[in-house]
Amino acid sequence: MKTLTLNQVISLMQKEQSELFEKHGIDKKEDNFTVMQPLANGQGVLISVSEDDEEEEKRTLKVKVTDAMIALEPIDAVLDIFEED
Repeated sequence: MKTLTLNQVISLMQKEQSELFEKHGIDKKEDNFTVMQPLANGQGVLISVSEDDEEEEKRTLKVKVTDAMIALEPIDAVLDIFEED
């Protein structure tokens, strides 16, 4: 099995997410988002980008690495809290 460094995984995620951002209408410089990359053996990397709590002009990037990620199949529905009137 192939072994990757965290930096290699993040680089692969960045390449793939550009297409997905366009598809889902996400502005990576303005919107808050989380990208999840499952790996073998239950491992995974999550990258979250959001507004900084203390300074509006800044953005916060958080990287979480886990060895116990469980990715479920998507549900064909949306959450009511994100629906516009």
